[in-house]
Amino acid sequence: MGIIKFVLWQIVFVNVALSQHLAEKSIDGFTHIGSFRSARATRENRELQFDDSDYYVSPGTNTVAWATAQQSCRILFGNNSTLVSVESVDEWDFLKIKLESFGIGATYWTSGMYDAGSRIWRWSSNDSPLMTNPPWDNGHPAAFPTGIHRILLSHTNRYTASWRTIQNSQPHRYICEMNRPPVDPITCNENDLLIVLDSSASIGSHNYKQAKLFASNLFRNVTAVNENSRIGFLIYSDAVSVMINLNNTLSAEEIIEVIISAPYLKGETATHLAIDEALRQFDLHPRNVSQNLVILTDGESIDSTLTAEAIEAAIDMGVRSMAVGISPSANQEELLIIANGNSEHVFHSDKCDELESLLSPLAQTICLIN
Repeated sequence: MGIIKFVLWQIVFVNVALSQHLAEKSIDGFTHIGSFRSARATRENRELQFDDSDYYVSPGTNTVAWATAQQSCRILFGNNSTLVSVESVDEWDFLKIKLESFGIGATYWTSGMYDAGSRIWRWSSNDSPLMTNPPWDNGHPAAFPTGIHRILLSHTNRYTASWRTIQNSQPHRYICEMNRPPVDPITCNENDLLIVLDSSASIGSHNYKQAKLFASNLFRNVTAVNENSRIGFLIYSDAVSVMINLNNTLSAEEIIEVIISAPYLKGETATHLAIDEALRQFDLHPRNVSQNLVILTDGESIDSTLTAEAIEAAIDMGVRSMAVGISPSANQEELLIIANGNSEHVFHSDKCDELESLLSPLAQTICLIN
C-alpha cells in the first residue's frame, strides 16, 4: 500500500519513559494534560526520530495577556518551555480530547502569531508555519491582521474546538509546552498489522473515543517508515465489522478518517469472533512478512475459553498477538490470554485518559519482533 508520498511525515505518540514526577506534579495549579512524541519518519533508513513534549494547562483563575503567558511558561517550566505550538493534525486531535476534561467553553493562548513582516501566521516558539488547513473558527483568521494578533485555542464544547485570532492584550488561560531531550530512534521493517477494537457496551463511549485515537496513532507509528507496510482495522461487539481490509488501497488520511469515525456498536464482547475474522484477513491476503495482531479490549469477553482457542489458532498461523487494556479495570487474565501468555505483549494503563502512554512501547514491540 503506497501510504507515504514524501520523506518526512509527522506522527504523534507518547514516550513511555516519562519522568513521573513531572507528569504528576502540580506547579502553581497547572495540570499536566498529556505528553506527545513528535516523530520524523525517514524512509531511506526506516527510522523514526523523536522529539518529546509535556503539556500543562493553566488553572481557570489564571488568565493573562499573551506576553505574560509566554514568560510564565519559561519561568515555571524552564528555558525549553513555551506556549504550545500545534504543528500537526495528530497533535490537534489529541489536544481536543484532552481538553474536554479541563474546562469546556475555555480559551487558551498558543504561541501562534501573525508575522507582519512576512505576512504569515507562524508559531513563535520555533518560527515554523501553521499546518495545512488550520481549524479556524468562523470569521477567523482576522481579515486584516497586524503584528499584535495571536492565535487562541477555543474549546467550545465536547465536540467543537477551533482556532481564533485576537489581539495579544486580552486575558486568557494558556497551555505550556515543555520540550524534552531527544531520544534514540527506532527502526521498523515492513510488516502487516491488524488492529482489532472492542466496541462493546462495557467499554464506554469516552474510552472508545480514546481507543480510536490510540489506534489511529498506532497506524501512523508502525507504517510511517515503510510504504509497503499494510494495516487492517476491525471493530466488534457481538458481531464483527471489517472497517479496513488488510489489502486496502486507502491513503493515510482516509485510513485515519475511517478509524476516528468508526461507530460505537455496544452489545456484548465476542472477542473470539474478532480474532477469527482477523485470521481470515491474514489468510486472504498472505505475505512473507511479520503478521501482527493488536487487540484493544477491556478483556471481558463472553467466553474466555473460545478466546484462548482463537489465539491458539493465531499462533499456529505464525501471527504475533498483543493485548491493550482500554479501561482501568481491564481483565488482566484475559489480556494475558490474548498475548499468548507473554506478559511483555500486554499493555495497560490505570487511566484510560493516559492510554497514549502505551503507544511507544507497543510500536517498538511490533517493530522489534519483525
